[in-house]
Amino acid sequence: MNKRSLIAGVLSVCLMLAMLPAAFAVEQGEANITPQTTMKELRENPSIKGSGYYTYCREMLPIESLYWQNKTLAQYAKPELVEDCAQAMNLVVENYNNGVQVTWQIYTPEEIEANPSLGGAQLFYYPASTPGGKYALVVPGNGNGVTSEMEEGGSAAYQLHEMGYTVFVLRYRSFLAASDNAPLQDLGRAVQLITENADKFQVQSENYALVCFSAGGQLGGLFANREIGYGNYPVPKPGVLLLSYPFVDFTYGKLAYHVLIDPGTREWRYYMTSLAEAVTDDYPPVSAAEYGAPEITPKTTMKQLRENPSIKGSGLYTYVYIWERDCDLLRHSKDNDTMEQVIGTESVNSCVAGMNYLIETYNAGTQITYKLFSPEEIAQDASRDRAELYYFPAEQPGAKYAVVLSGNALFYSGEMRGGVSTAWELHQQGYAVFALRYRIGLDATDNAPLEDLGRAIQFITANAQQFGVQTEDYALVGYSSGGQIAGIFGGKELGYPNYGVPKPGALLLAYPINNFYETKLLYHVLLDTDALERRYYDYNISDCVDADYPPTYFWYGQDDILLIAFNYWQQGPALHKALETYGVPYKESVYRHAPHGVGIGEGTDAEGWVQEAIAFWEEQCA
Repeated sequence: MNKRSLIAGVLSVCLMLAMLPAAFAVEQGEANITPQTTMKELRENPSIKGSGYYTYCREMLPIESLYWQNKTLAQYAKPELVEDCAQAMNLVVENYNNGVQVTWQIYTPEEIEANPSLGGAQLFYYPASTPGGKYALVVPGNGNGVTSEMEEGGSAAYQLHEMGYTVFVLRYRSFLAASDNAPLQDLGRAVQLITENADKFQVQSENYALVCFSAGGQLGGLFANREIGYGNYPVPKPGVLLLSYPFVDFTYGKLAYHVLIDPGTREWRYYMTSLAEAVTDDYPPVSAAEYGAPEITPKTTMKQLRENPSIKGSGLYTYVYIWERDCDLLRHSKDNDTMEQVIGTESVNSCVAGMNYLIETYNAGTQITYKLFSPEEIAQDASRDRAELYYFPAEQPGAKYAVVLSGNALFYSGEMRGGVSTAWELHQQGYAVFALRYRIGLDATDNAPLEDLGRAIQFITANAQQFGVQTEDYALVGYSSGGQIAGIFGGKELGYPNYGVPKPGALLLAYPINNFYETKLLYHVLLDTDALERRYYDYNISDCVDADYPPTYFWYGQDDILLIAFNYWQQGPALHKALETYGVPYKESVYRHAPHGVGIGEGTDAEGWVQEAIAFWEEQCA
């Protein structure tokens, strides 16, 4: 080989070596994730994929990813979290592109081989810009297989990172994988991993914060107890607990958890203990969502009511008129009115008692407000966001339940006057109660209120064990036009059979509108202008009655001006006739003095009707 050939060969080899980094470079994605990025685009971002960050938070089954792949992050995540969530994912991309290991397995390969569920326990690492600082460990919430590593985890991580902290987001085992105290074990091993590798992560091992959400709050709270938690690993005590809407006590869910997750064991499990029971003299400092005092009175103003942290946190709807809800200029128009002025003397005492019970229930960690439609359904029809259930649990599990439908007029709804006051009266008698907020006004098109009621019963039936209620023999309590909706639901044409739910055990109707009479045309013009089909308001309750109709208790007053305006004889008397004709068990009470809209009826001839209705319900379901 001559000298020229040798030089050429060396140059060729050098050129190939120079090209090697490009040939074997890891593909990197761009930090360009926005709320409008689809889940498919997010998951196919090379850096998200390469980082190992868990993004299948809503998919209980692999096939569900097909549904979500073309949905945007804005549809996948909660509106209030999506911006920070997107920024967190961009931070993951940037960290990965800079050579940071984002995902850390909590257990060893040998442990995972022995128990594959351990592979789902991971830490996602967001390093601080400046090394040597304190760190926060985020423990997101979970529910029945739905987790929140991106939403609560990612959004909190981004906010804390922006404040200069190193952050770890914990993915812990949940749902059926949560047996044998698995989530608590995962949290302990996570802190152990960080503590043992503090130099590698460039963090202080002491004075760390646990930032916990929902069910994750219960885990963090137990871990902060030396005997139950951190002392078993052993690792330093948390410097502080930062809890957002924590589950303080799983109440009736404890039995469901035990049956589903740990059947056959009699040993202690993490979900059996409330946070209140975990607090000791050496418990770390706690910052939790602010709680309000159950001190509502008839003289409490609406502003004071709405500013009560527990009323606000519970999500209870406290507006009466649509213009308060929709018009910024009028939103505070009732701020200085007292509860007595807004609710009325006939129901205010029961209403304030119900509000105070709701505050106590929320403060104990019980979720009050439940949406009836999924985020995807709400994205298709924004009015569905207004359909909600407010939960007033019974003192003992296994109780019968009632759903309360307050009255409404196109611009008015009575979730407080009818819903909360009646919920309190029924709770006092041992029942679980759900006050339904259904769509009204221009949102009530295409049988929307009836759909809301159907979805409510479906939701309660599907989650009966969680709510601690029986699925059969429930009662529908309906006021005014809410009574008309309940009455139609008791029939077969538009009612319960269309939703695949049990027939109501009883209908308990207060001054129900049997027949909308001449306003039917007005409703049709305003709500369903182009529709030729009949809508719920076109139906009379009495026309839905047959021999299989639910037992019905109803009452009304002889001085009820609204029923008189709607042709008095087409109201209660017509319903009486239909029930009598078909042999349906019923009880009718007609009072001399009981105006429309008096609710509980304190101080009127109708006072005590709730107890009379309960007796009728129990008699029919005996």
